[in-house]
Amino acid sequence: MNNHVKTTISGIPDIDRFTNYHKNSNMSGITDPNAIGTITVDDTGEVKGNITPLIMIINSSGEGWETAVENLVQAGADPDMMINYNGKDTSAREIADQYRGGFPSISAP
Repeated sequence: MNNHVKTTISGIPDIDRFTNYHKNSNMSGITDPNAIGTITVDDTGEVKGNITPLIMIINSSGEGWETAVENLVQAGADPDMMINYNGKDTSAREIADQYRGGFPSISAP
């Protein structure tokens, strides 16, 4: 039995740049690095919470996610912005600290 609930993210400009990043992703030119998207269950339309571009990249934990996060912060993303994610107020930094071994060190611009 597959218990995976299919969801859709809406409200994030440039979403393809966050779902298809690679380790050398250049995040310059992002129109809204602090966009807050909505996660909706496809079958029911139920809103599950919010998400940001930083959280999308951190969740992927694919090769080079740390570099993509650093580049996005350099482009203006706020790692400490609080959102309601999965029913809990949290930030991208808190998620990285809890699930990915820590938030990447960010170089000065």
